[in-house]
Amino acid sequence: MNKLIAKIAARLGFRPIQKRSYQGAAISRLTNDWLNPVTSADQEIRASLSRLRQRCRELERNNDYVRRFLSGLESNVLGHTGVGLQMKVTENGGRPDVLANDLVERAWNDWSRSESCTVTGRMTWFDVQRLALRSTARDGDCVLRMIRDAEGFRLQLLEGDRLDINFNQDTAGGNEVRMGVEIDRFGKPVAYHLLDKHPADTSAVQAKRERIPADQVIHPFITDRIAQTRGTPWMVSAMTRLQMLGAYEEAELTAARVAASKMGFLVKERSEGYIGDTDEAGNTLMEVEPGAIEELPMGTTFQSWNPEHPTGNYSSFVKSTLRGIAAGLGVSYNMLANDLEGVNYSSIRAGLLDEREYYKAVQRWFIDSVITPVFEGWLETNLLNGTINLPAAKLDKFKKPQWLPRRWAWVDPLKDQQASILAVDNHFKSKRQVVAEMGGDYESVLREIKQDEELAADVGLEKPSESVD
Repeated sequence: MNKLIAKIAARLGFRPIQKRSYQGAAISRLTNDWLNPVTSADQEIRASLSRLRQRCRELERNNDYVRRFLSGLESNVLGHTGVGLQMKVTENGGRPDVLANDLVERAWNDWSRSESCTVTGRMTWFDVQRLALRSTARDGDCVLRMIRDAEGFRLQLLEGDRLDINFNQDTAGGNEVRMGVEIDRFGKPVAYHLLDKHPADTSAVQAKRERIPADQVIHPFITDRIAQTRGTPWMVSAMTRLQMLGAYEEAELTAARVAASKMGFLVKERSEGYIGDTDEAGNTLMEVEPGAIEELPMGTTFQSWNPEHPTGNYSSFVKSTLRGIAAGLGVSYNMLANDLEGVNYSSIRAGLLDEREYYKAVQRWFIDSVITPVFEGWLETNLLNGTINLPAAKLDKFKKPQWLPRRWAWVDPLKDQQASILAVDNHFKSKRQVVAEMGGDYESVLREIKQDEELAADVGLEKPSESVD
């Protein structure tokens, strides 16, 4: 009955009253091109990851802004030394276990060299950090395989292509393989199905899969959605504009080169009768010299061609586009474009504070996802095989690392140091916190200060009037 009444009302021109709803869900001529597929995270990634990865690699090879983004990421997250280690093992009374701390730190530094760190013997621990971070940002994920054998603990760094994205099936044990990652019913990784070589390598032998237990694999990626199994490149939202901006700049640069040539044309007044110099191909030749007044060949007139490139709006257009790209990449425009024009102390400091919080978040993720698992696997292996002369039964006691990521100097260090002194004097901050914010370790600073004072006394220099408590 209600449907019949509605049909009759519609024929008479009456329309039903629309209920209030979200404007973003409205369908109209303005939103017809707004896609709204209902898909899972893995379904979206499976269909697009390979192409996204290849396009991001092409941008890395040929786009200056992408190279700047990736190098800036390495510089700000890792610095020039990578994430440092400061052991914090303590005795029962809470005092530092200096012997254990020194043994672990010394062994870690020895392992960090190229001959010990990786299976290839060509990368240091810093190289592994840099490549793992860069690969994850560019490709979406990567794989670090932990090898434990007679030679000790080593890493094998693999690109995400080796994790077979086309391998998807249910297993006999009730697990499910999604894009090469075998997960249980809760979504926890159980194993990784790795190809024995890169799928694009030219070889008559087809790549074979090997099932590697999850406790031997570190698989870092940024999780954007719940139940996500693989990662996506960090520049997915900005990559289209990056590609188009690169092509636009190339076109403008070509047009500007042509415009700088100040080309012109000799137009024949009639189809025959041209008298003048030509080259072997029959092209017209004219000598151009400063201050010269030329006589045109008989039967021709000169028509100038002087295109104006780059246009007057070129700079502002590129700047506006780069601001949107920088927002998609999570960095500041000034860093991405290497442009400090028109900035002052207040504006650059405000921008740096926000950007550095982003880098701190990446540092936290990288430490949790890559560095800590590597350290714990390395420590367990070296305690069990006796490389570190400490009891393996007390493994949990020795898992007390403090990671020291890169920190930054300020635009005006004097003002910030004075602010830190005021904060300490008024008990708003501790000295330990101030040193940590600068990327240092308070206990190490105190020991170094004591060593400096002892050395000064040994050589007969006057002891400083003020000392650190």
